[in-house]
Order: sequence, then C-alpha cells, then structure tokens
Amino acid sequence: MAVADATTIGTMAPATEMSSAAIGAGPVRLAVCAPRPGPAYVAGDRVNLRSGPGTGYRILGTYNCGQPVSLRCFATPGQFPGWWSLQIPGGPTGYMRADYVANTGRGPGVC
Repeated sequence: MAVADATTIGTMAPATEMSSAAIGAGPVRLAVCAPRPGPAYVAGDRVNLRSGPGTGYRILGTYNCGQPVSLRCFATPGQFPGWWSLQIPGGPTGYMRADYVANTGRGPGVC
C-alpha cells in the first residue's frame, strides 16, 4: 500500500513564474498541475482538510480513513511530506498532507 506522493500519484508540469508587475510583489512560483488518473483516499483517521498547504491554515473539515478524494495537484513540490490540493466529492476543495493520502482504499498507520 503506497502512500501518495508526486511520483506514485501523478506528475507535475514545470512551475511557471509571474512577473512582479502582474501580482504587485516579487516573482511567485505557481505549480501547474497535470491530470492525475485513478482514485485516491484519506489514509488516516481524523485527518484535517485545510484552506492552504500547511498546519497554520484554517481547517475546512475532518475526514476518516477510506474517504475518497479527487486530487488536483501536488501543491508543494520539493517538500516532504508535502501537501495535495484536492476536492472532497460533494464537499470542499482544500489541502491535505500527502502522508495522509493514499492510492488504495485503506491507508497505512491508524487505518
């Protein structure tokens, strides 16, 4: 049972940069996501979905092992464990730590 990461779940297209004139500050790297085939699932109990890629962001909901998710992209390339941008079917879009997302119905650890 593999835990999702950028190599097992999908691929990232190269990041792009916006000019500082476009956003009013220094250059910002934006990840461009490639489509990800197949289902993914929450791989832990009481896993938080957050409004941004980090524990300092607001919690949008809490989900349990086996909850299906639709991955949008790996939001933090180069970070371990990193964060997935994902959608809860019929629910919110947010961010979940990558080590709590798996590409099998039952995840590792507490599941």
